[in-house]
Amino acid sequence: MEAICNQVEAYSRILEEKEKTRKAIEERMNEFDGLEYKVRYMRDVEGKTLAEIAADLGYFYDWIKKISQRVKKAPRRHHAIAKDVLR
Repeated sequence: MEAICNQVEAYSRILEEKEKTRKAIEERMNEFDGLEYKVRYMRDVEGKTLAEIAADLGYFYDWIKKISQRVKKAPRRHHAIAKDVLR
């Protein structure tokens, strides 16, 4: 029983650290300006649809779709951001 409790504690600490890291990454991503970053953040982090993003930002759906396609082709910087946050 004690071994199980120790494992639960260890996993809880790991989970807390991962949550802190996730929040730090999200905060860092929110610092970026520009429509491309907002669209990528709302799409990838918040899980919103392009229609929801268009409504939230006050743009036409077709324009947000074009922006979304453009940022999909661009190299991802999430890994660089995550490494920077973890330093």
